Amino acid sequence: MGELYLLLFNQVSISIVKTCFLPLSYLCLLFLSDSSTVSAETKSVDPEFKFAFALGAGIQYGLIFGAQFNLISDRHKVYVSVGFPALGGGYDYAVSKKTSVGLNFTRVALLFGEASITSVNVNYHFNSTFDRSWVLGFDIGRNRRVSSLSGESSSNLFAFVSVGYRF
Repeated sequence: MGELYLLLFNQVSISIVKTCFLPLSYLCLLFLSDSSTVSAETKSVDPEFKFAFALGAGIQYGLIFGAQFNLISDRHKVYVSVGFPALGGGYDYAVSKKTSVGLNFTRVALLFGEASITSVNVNYHFNSTFDRSWVLGFDIGRNRRVSSLSGESSSNLFAFVSVGYRF
């Protein structure tokens, strides 16, 4: 029985890396290259970004309840979310002073399988985009579930609301 749990844990861990963290590493490279200033004289790169922490509920925070760890630049945010029962990450772009749009990748560990969720989102920031504030988000995406018992997979569209506070 312990071997089954270990095998299940290894499969979920590998799929989380493939689905969440590899796309996020690519987004981080784009983020850092766009948010940096290059001096013509010294040819040095000076990234201007800050770290932030958020708590909330919804797909952008690990599904039911979780935390979000943010790397924020002027108009860009890359994040990793850790919550119950999911891990995920995403990218947001500020389109106005109080609104951002983005992508989210989440991997959910289920009792007898796993689910991967990919969504696009629109977020309203009650103060200013990417500052300390309450955030209300609306996601539309695709949920793909795979059963570890039967190997069957199913997919469906969904809409989800996320609510959180960025510190």
